[in-house]
Amino acid sequence: MFKKLVAVLLCIMLLLSLCTASISVFAEGEAGNENNNENNSGENTEENETPETITITVGVITEPGTNKTGVNVRADAGTGSNVKKIFLISDGTSVTVLGTKNDIAGNVNPSTKVPYVWYNITFVSGGVTYTGYVREDMITVTTHTITPPGEDEEEEIVYKTFEEQLAEFPENYHPYLKALHEQYPNWIFTADNITMTYSEAIAVESIFPRKLVENQYYSWRSMASGAFNWNTNTYAVTDGRWYGASREVIAYYMDPRNFLNVNDAYIFMKQSYDASSQSIVGVRELLKGRFMATNYVDANDMVYGGDFALVIMEAARQSGVNPYILASTIIQEQGTNGSKFSNGIRYNVTKGTVVADNANTGNDVVVTVYNYFNFGVNGTTEADKLLNGAKYAYNAGWTTRSAAIIGGAKKYADGYVNSSPSKPYYNQDTYFYKNYNILNPSKIYHQYAQNVADQVSSSAILRKLYTGNVTTYLTFRIPVYKDNSLPEVATVAPAKNANQNNYYFNTIEVEGLTPSFSRYTYSYALQVDKDTSIYVNVPETAKITSEMTFNLTAGDNRVVLTVKSATGYTNDYVININALADCVLTITTEKPTPPPPPGDGDGEGTGDGGTTTDPDNPGGEGGEDGDDPEDTPPPAPTVKKGDVNGDGTITLSDLASIRIHLLELSLLTGDKFTAADVNGDASITLSDLAAIRLHLLGLIVIQ
Repeated sequence: MFKKLVAVLLCIMLLLSLCTASISVFAEGEAGNENNNENNSGENTEENETPETITITVGVITEPGTNKTGVNVRADAGTGSNVKKIFLISDGTSVTVLGTKNDIAGNVNPSTKVPYVWYNITFVSGGVTYTGYVREDMITVTTHTITPPGEDEEEEIVYKTFEEQLAEFPENYHPYLKALHEQYPNWIFTADNITMTYSEAIAVESIFPRKLVENQYYSWRSMASGAFNWNTNTYAVTDGRWYGASREVIAYYMDPRNFLNVNDAYIFMKQSYDASSQSIVGVRELLKGRFMATNYVDANDMVYGGDFALVIMEAARQSGVNPYILASTIIQEQGTNGSKFSNGIRYNVTKGTVVADNANTGNDVVVTVYNYFNFGVNGTTEADKLLNGAKYAYNAGWTTRSAAIIGGAKKYADGYVNSSPSKPYYNQDTYFYKNYNILNPSKIYHQYAQNVADQVSSSAILRKLYTGNVTTYLTFRIPVYKDNSLPEVATVAPAKNANQNNYYFNTIEVEGLTPSFSRYTYSYALQVDKDTSIYVNVPETAKITSEMTFNLTAGDNRVVLTVKSATGYTNDYVININALADCVLTITTEKPTPPPPPGDGDGEGTGDGGTTTDPDNPGGEGGEDGDDPEDTPPPAPTVKKGDVNGDGTITLSDLASIRIHLLELSLLTGDKFTAADVNGDASITLSDLAAIRLHLLGLIVIQ
């Protein structure tokens, strides 16, 4: 029962938190003496008298008449010249009602024939909390009942010491956690043991199009299956600007140590509701300067006085989600100025269509719906997205703003925050786990966004609320990969340049290779009984960095072939070889020439001849009657800087090829890439384009 009393007191404290940093507006000596009709009895409540509910009273300023100039908030319940005017509040502003008081001069309300009632109100304007009085005919008041959680809904929190928390983490986490603890001693860190290794987690997240990047740098893009077309040398693009994220970029964002700092640690913060550290004051701070900072007016939705902050706090209580998370998610989905889904969309129920505000719909049933979290908003066109989002909102019953926010919060909670035995993957109550569901590999698809860095951008808004607040208790859930498999040093983000992640073989060719070669298959088997050569080929800007000769012993052998990309990263291909005898395996980049048909010449040469059908050498190689030719390879082609098309001169055609490359309409590779890279910095940039332009103008000469 004691816990229940504490819960009630916490709810009351939540309301009173509005008065934090408030400007005192009571006349000196009056604040402690006013008891007239106040909604505060001051009586102690025994445990057995703890109320089952508490009531929040809210009001909306309703200035009479059509010429709205504002309503004076006064220091006391009266209009006399001795009663200070402290604020001119606008019509439609939502306020919280603290109590009531009769007119101090006994002025009578002509409508009721009794003295005017003045409402003691509090509100925030310009970041400052004000408290004062407004007369009853200038405000519309409603009440809202809140039921505090029961004893069975509460859990007793026992905080571990920092040393006990630290002991749950591998040592390579310790420097980061210690630095955070020094600045925020009340922060609590818990280790989540992941059932996958770091490499395994990266592998499942690297499957295209699970994680995407939005930038022009090839070095951040994936060339994995589905992300790159090797025939056309083009990257797959989603929504016109998103590309598959390279595994190295994903590795950077999945290494927790890169974000265990005072700016980014919020990606690991638990998103559950905590009334002791999350208040309406914080919500208002988040909403400041955004569309939800202004109250809405809707005669059918005034339970919360049109106050978005109050609605969000109630949504937090009902959903169990941190109100700051809810507010930041809505802002992220609807934008700073709001959208059609936050302003309301007219949905024609009869025809199942979206209609314009001024459309004549006859006798059709039309309702206005709201969708603050953009649930069900999908489709290939804007019209499809509007219709699908409106249908979803209508089916969910979101016909008022408060219903959409509270209902959407519950949906959000059920999708990510809340957990149950039947829905274990819903335990994604941090921004990190929302974007990387590595706690539940079998449900890896249940992730909030494809943006590889969504957790960082989403959590940034929380930094403003918590920075410098050293007294608040916040809990952070941090992943620890299986077998402590993180590298000893934190993973570094890839450089941003035009180099490609082309660490793949184009071919691995040898008779008996199982399975048949595929660029994205990395493990093979082979049986040999004598010296054997394997022909391999890699993209032009990649290279093989492994050994090219292997001495095999009879039995099982493991051969690793490594390809290094233009970005400097590597990829391993493994061939498990069963050798029937000791022999040598040679890796060659020279494609073997298939043996020609047997020759029918009758030359009497004394060499190994007979293998050529050259009519000028019928006796074969090395014969005294033959020419004994040497197989001389053709000379390597010479690449001329600036001559992209290889016609021997630098022309406007070469300039156009580089322009097209920079626009990503057709990418240059091989000798063309080398020729276009005029300054030799391993990338094609505007600098190379400018050099060719100057050459064509005769201002410089490209050698």
